[in-house]
Amino acid sequence: MTLQTLVRSHYKEPEELAMAYGTYSKENGFEDSGKLQVVMGHFRFGYHKFNERKAEYSAFLRNPIDHLISNFNFTFDFPEKYPNLLGTNKDIITFANGPYGYNFQTRFVSGIDDIKGREEEVLEIAKSNLKNHFACIGFTEDFDTSLYMLAQHLGWSKFYYQTKNRGKTRAKQDRPTAEITKKLKEINRYDEDLYQFAQELYQQQKKLYPSIDQKVKMFQLKNKWFWKFNPTYTKLKVLLGLANK
Repeated sequence: MTLQTLVRSHYKEPEELAMAYGTYSKENGFEDSGKLQVVMGHFRFGYHKFNERKAEYSAFLRNPIDHLISNFNFTFDFPEKYPNLLGTNKDIITFANGPYGYNFQTRFVSGIDDIKGREEEVLEIAKSNLKNHFACIGFTEDFDTSLYMLAQHLGWSKFYYQTKNRGKTRAKQDRPTAEITKKLKEINRYDEDLYQFAQELYQQQKKLYPSIDQKVKMFQLKNKWFWKFNPTYTKLKVLLGLANK
């Protein structure tokens, strides 16, 4: 949601941005126009095939265990969306072997959902997609640096943000034990492999942005002070009749 808020602030015209989160949009694609610039959502690689225009991908990946736990907790935050997913067995090992857990990122980046029995093959497809079709690879764990590179690539001059969408359940539940975590890593070993490969590409990507570590630190400082002053700035704009400028 943090990134979505930023994207919406840069592509404000309805025809510039297509959001693909619901089942209908994923199955039927998106409406195109000459003004369309960005399609954003939770969809597998291959979504560009709904359109003949040349497309490039960008994605934020996440540590596989953290991602799995987050997805698991999400089902508790929004049980109405997953009425039959967990049933009475609310067990993370069962979840990890299911459709919303099993090597989820490998499946999305490869564009292939049914991977059981062909995991090694699909993993190589996912790696190839990352290397050849993704203009920007980011990581939730290194959000500011990832955002900085994405913003530079897309030509954003301003990208101050506040964190959105913190999970309700995450703050209440303990992390899995070391024994369970070990089992989860084994189940999701293809995501673990893909994550390490993506980290290597990420380090190569950073070399395209000289002095990036120093620039990100400066951005973090500006972002901090921007939100400290923003409430006062917004009130001033309202008083001056400039609220929409």
